[in-house]
Amino acid sequence: MRRRLSISSCVAVIALAVALAALSLLAPHAPGYDPWAWLIWGRELAQGGLDTREGPAFKPLPVLVDAGLWRLAGDDAARMQKLLDVIEDLDDVQEVFHNALL
Repeated sequence: MRRRLSISSCVAVIALAVALAALSLLAPHAPGYDPWAWLIWGRELAQGGLDTREGPAFKPLPVLVDAGLWRLAGDDAARMQKLLDVIEDLDDVQEVFHNALL
């Protein structure tokens, strides 16, 4: 028999995940190979050019998102990308606990 998690347990775990996510934003961050290429291509696209001959397989959605990040944040686009990654991870945590309550 599966034991159901209480709502208060879920809230506590999600609060812990949010706190750890916030702390992770303070740590130094360097994007991986693919995200770094998307940032470069996003910057090029935001500046009116785009050369995809170098780097991994071209994926238009991350490049468009990163172009918007360059427009909004300039040189802080990599930090903004990290923030989006953390938000996505928090959504995954929420989904796991939602499924655990079913």
